[in-house]
Amino acid sequence: MLFSLLGYFFIAQLGVEFRTNSTFFSGNAKKSIFLQDQILYPSYEGFRLSRGLNIFNSVLFFFGAGDEKNGIKILAEPFVSFPRQESNLFLHRFSTHLQYGVLYLSGGKDTLSLGPGIHNSILLSHNLSPQNHAWGGIKNLRLPCLGSFCFGDISALGGVLFVDDARAKYPDPNFLVMRFDWEIYFLRLGASRIIAFGGKGGVKPKTFQDYIDLFTARLENASGLCRDIQDEAERRKCEEYWLSRDTNQAAEFFGVVDFSKIIPSNIFEELFGYFEYAGDDIVACWQVEDVHIIKCFPIPFRLAVNGWVVGFGGKRENISFNAEYTWFNKSRPFYAHHNYPLSVKGIYTGAHTGPFSDDVWFRFSYSFFSDMIFGFRFHFFRRWKRDNDSSQVQEKVFEFGPQFAVDLDDSTTLGISFVLYYFQNPDLSSSPFSYQPKLGNFLDFSLSLLFSYRY
Repeated sequence: MLFSLLGYFFIAQLGVEFRTNSTFFSGNAKKSIFLQDQILYPSYEGFRLSRGLNIFNSVLFFFGAGDEKNGIKILAEPFVSFPRQESNLFLHRFSTHLQYGVLYLSGGKDTLSLGPGIHNSILLSHNLSPQNHAWGGIKNLRLPCLGSFCFGDISALGGVLFVDDARAKYPDPNFLVMRFDWEIYFLRLGASRIIAFGGKGGVKPKTFQDYIDLFTARLENASGLCRDIQDEAERRKCEEYWLSRDTNQAAEFFGVVDFSKIIPSNIFEELFGYFEYAGDDIVACWQVEDVHIIKCFPIPFRLAVNGWVVGFGGKRENISFNAEYTWFNKSRPFYAHHNYPLSVKGIYTGAHTGPFSDDVWFRFSYSFFSDMIFGFRFHFFRRWKRDNDSSQVQEKVFEFGPQFAVDLDDSTTLGISFVLYYFQNPDLSSSPFSYQPKLGNFLDFSLSLLFSYRY
């Protein structure tokens, strides 16, 4: 494998891009918000806009050798930010990707999305800041054909995120991630899982049975076995034992339809739709707590505490657009597991807005004169209104504004972005699972200037 890759070094590529983004955020409603969805500038995952002037400077280094089937890619992005994020100077991203045929390996510090959602992906998305990782899998493994009918391609991924979060109940937990998808003609179907475990003080698999329990989540929520114990001391002892062996998992099914493969090409160059259906919990016949709730036949499991994403997008000549809607159930909180919540440093692993929310997002862009682009985005979400609590006030946020960029030459880009924010009862809590409303209506804005130079 190594010698095969060495043969491609004569077509190695090296790239460097200097990026600077200066943003002023008015901060009337709240002191800071997460930086989201800037068309004209790469979204810096996990970054906050603080009240006043924010300056983000980075240098993105890229090295690549080989081609799409056999090669190596290395990305590195050191960062300088004011006010500080992790610190004033830090390495935001560093990752290595090694491809050999249909096999690939990746390691370093980066983000990953498990679903097709562009703005939100429920289990794990680029919303999260880059984390240390090691994963690998197969990509576009072609299945055999039967006559003129071909069974398509399959892809799979598996690995671990080594999360950096000192505030977790078990500091720095691990996230086991898995994804499988099958693409046939114009349709792609798949499933993915995320399992939180370990950390400092958390359970770590040691025996073969421990690994089986981890992969199957057999012992998740097993403390429910103790609820019928009458003696309080015995019940507490029982709960402590099972909680010490706890993990947390969430799963989803997703699909993508590529309409551009089944409609005339002169209508849309690209046209696609997608969905994600996820559960924050799996009720399964093999889990010790659920064995009396659900039978193994005909369907051995079901997803509980649900969330949805549906979206579509397309491109025609100089116009491109995306629209997406995200919904979470309003009875129990998604992500909020007691020992292993699916969040890192106050950021949900998946959707921007988290549990008890509805989220509508639209993005439009138009390019003209070959070197200019005009964009517009609209984002509305509401959250914290539960089905069983009519007295709970609700947070609502409207975000909209234009964005413009121009390529001054082949290597230089200049851009400007303006976003207007309208907050109703903004959430001031530092915990993603509690609501601390600031009652009232507030108007905010952000103004961003972008400059990048590539060589």
